[in-house]
Amino acid sequence: MMRQPDSQNIPDAYRVFRVPRDDGDEAARILLPRDVVADLIKRDSARRSDDLAAETAARRNATTEKESAASAIGRSETPPCAVLGKTPLFDWADWEQMAAQSRVTIGREQKTRDEGLLNKLQVLGRYRSHTFASTAMHELERLASEAPHFRDVVEDIMDALALASRAKAPIQLTPILLSGAPGIGKTYFTNGLARCLGVPTHRVAMDSSQGGGELVGSASFWSNTQIGTVFKALALGDHVSPLIILDEIDKAPVRSHYNPLEPLHGLLEPETARHFKDASFPLPMDASHVLWIATANGLEPLDQPLRSRFRIYAITGPTREQSQQMARTIADSALKALKCKARIRIDDSAIEALADCSPRQQHQLIQRALARAVRLRGKNIGAELIQSHDRPQEKKKRSIGFL
Repeated sequence: MMRQPDSQNIPDAYRVFRVPRDDGDEAARILLPRDVVADLIKRDSARRSDDLAAETAARRNATTEKESAASAIGRSETPPCAVLGKTPLFDWADWEQMAAQSRVTIGREQKTRDEGLLNKLQVLGRYRSHTFASTAMHELERLASEAPHFRDVVEDIMDALALASRAKAPIQLTPILLSGAPGIGKTYFTNGLARCLGVPTHRVAMDSSQGGGELVGSASFWSNTQIGTVFKALALGDHVSPLIILDEIDKAPVRSHYNPLEPLHGLLEPETARHFKDASFPLPMDASHVLWIATANGLEPLDQPLRSRFRIYAITGPTREQSQQMARTIADSALKALKCKARIRIDDSAIEALADCSPRQQHQLIQRALARAVRLRGKNIGAELIQSHDRPQEKKKRSIGFL
């Protein structure tokens, strides 16, 4: 039988270490060097910390499973906005299922990509912000002043933003379709809107789209499968309401087997969008809060079911006074961007000369006049720098609008 060490005859370099017995008897005492005892105590403390972390994670997972189960039977016990200012985008149960599928994926490149996406989603979490900057309302009001012929659009967006702020919930905005002749400022307006809202913005050139894959991803059985714009905007972004701009939707090359407009029938319908799945990475997620803005020169190419999903605004050209106001705003922005607002002044004669131009022409002419003034070291931009051959030679009759 091992002799129990006598605590009164222990050298300074050693320490008595108690070892519990499995049979419940009094703990055995053994003599160990002090540095060994210190290491054992450190390891025991680390083990206790790991056990505590595992217990905390288990409780968290149990809470998540309880929330998912409650959602499945239609009576969620956790409010949709349980995390202040944020909204759930997907469920962890679906993430786990995707992770399991990824482990049995045959293609090495796709498996590596899927694992990378799963890791990113794990880091970002399931919640996305639904709040907007405190300056959004002020910026939108300024945009309405800069582009007065879009005021109706801006005010409807401001109404939806105010309602969401009061409800502390995601914004609910019917998809918008801006229809109007080329050059009246649709692109200028959508760029300004993106700046005002301050949310991630994705612009899709529908006139060059080769199919629905650009929006909703390409089928996973293709070797070069790719995720779509909607997945990128939501899953890899930080906001539940990113802005997706569909440029020239009326020019989308519709073919029998590759129709880039087809996915929009589901994406623009809130009930369907709540269960969106990307074709390349089919993790179910809520895409019902995406902000959609489409532009078109005309409505004829669009079928009626697709039109019915939009709120259509017939945008006409600005009045002469509105055009002068826009020219002044564009000029001030250009001077500010070039950091020469204090050195160069744009005369009223130049603004008057620009009044007959479209917003696109105004922007081009102001940029050219500024470049000329900088090269010649001029301090004023007058009508003479707005070259006559660049301006419309005759006033065109302004349209009233159409639907």
